[in-house]
Amino acid sequence: MITLNEEEIYYLAEYRGIEELFGIQYKEYTPIVMSALVSKDILSSKGKVHQNTVYYVETLKKYSESKEYFIIQEYLFGIQEDNLCVIFKYHEDIEEFSIYVGDLLELVRIGLQHPILAASAQKYYQEMVPDEEILEDNILNLIRTSVLHMQHFNALGNCINSISIGCKRRKYYQLDEELEFTDQEVDIDVFKWLLECLPKVKECCQKVLENSNE
Repeated sequence: MITLNEEEIYYLAEYRGIEELFGIQYKEYTPIVMSALVSKDILSSKGKVHQNTVYYVETLKKYSESKEYFIIQEYLFGIQEDNLCVIFKYHEDIEEFSIYVGDLLELVRIGLQHPILAASAQKYYQEMVPDEEILEDNILNLIRTSVLHMQHFNALGNCINSISIGCKRRKYYQLDEELEFTDQEVDIDVFKWLLECLPKVKECCQKVLENSNE
């Protein structure tokens, strides 16, 4: 898996004249950036452009042209008109990003790895597949302490909506700016919140389920 830091990302972005990328803090690159990209096989051994360079540069360009952006935990999604997504995953241990292209179903798959979203999504899944057992209580029973942070932004990077909640002893609580628990209990359907932010998500899920049942 190739990962890039902010310095390397903005070096590549400069090939297409990109000065700012949503959610990626600008870091001016230093002379060592080229050798780092050569070692990651993104530049040729002579520091020249090759196939991998083009892939990453064009992926960054597509990300910069996204119609909206969405954050789930350590993931940034640049959502395109055709439902494709450019996805950045932040790896805190090495302070770098992996970058790849997926779609809205990949966004859902990543989101449902989180126990709070998975529990909330069960009743919607049952609406589409009535014979399936509801697992929400089983999932919540597995949650000891879990936090969920999501944000929705428009193409200009302006925040449209955000949610930061934690689950403790089967109850939801509002989180503060540092994503720490407060004493304020909240009653919210987090998967419904996601569907309201991104209506095409439900449409994509229904199509997959319909195709799987044919």
